[in-house]
Amino acid sequence: TDIVVWGAAPSETRVFVDGVPVPALYHIGGYRSAVGNELIEDIRLTPAAFGVDRGRAIGGVIDIGLGDPAAAPHWSVQADVLDGSAQGRTAIGRATSALAVRQSWLDRMVGLVEDPRQLAPNAPLPSWSDAQLVLRAPLGSDLVVTAWAIGSFDTLARTLVSDDPATQTEDRIDQRALRAQVTLRRDRPNGFESGTLWFGRDRSSDDLQVG
Repeated sequence: TDIVVWGAAPSETRVFVDGVPVPALYHIGGYRSAVGNELIEDIRLTPAAFGVDRGRAIGGVIDIGLGDPAAAPHWSVQADVLDGSAQGRTAIGRATSALAVRQSWLDRMVGLVEDPRQLAPNAPLPSWSDAQLVLRAPLGSDLVVTAWAIGSFDTLARTLVSDDPATQTEDRIDQRALRAQVTLRRDRPNGFESGTLWFGRDRSSDDLQVG
């Protein structure tokens, strides 16, 4: 599912996680968000009046803030017909880390009761997975380092079956994204100072064969 803000193209609304740009808010099909679980603290939509540092955004800006890993549940497991997920946190000295993972099985669940090829023209059945790792460690009374890594993986393969091979259509989509970030923050009586270093890698392919 794409986000449309003020009639702008979906690609003209940008998504940020703690100030780091990510390619998409949702997995293919829009069944789940690409960054989810209990590690999100807040989400804000700014449809206009955002700064020039949010370049290439015309429709709007979506900011996702990851929370303190110490506020995440110790352990949590969830499963439904869409996917299964697990998350937990642990303390290592003064540092706290939290991990969340998710894997879809919607396509396999549907395959138990219906032929996915018959649903392909109107109901895409993608496969998705994602993971988030967050770490927070105080280095002093006013100095804190935070780091996180998030990954998102999507695939979609569907065929519009036809008795005539010349009119059969096949579509295969593969999208992958990885982001990692480290932030050092020092609190001051009248504010704070921070510096962020981040790395990202994306891969996307769309193979459409007609006839």
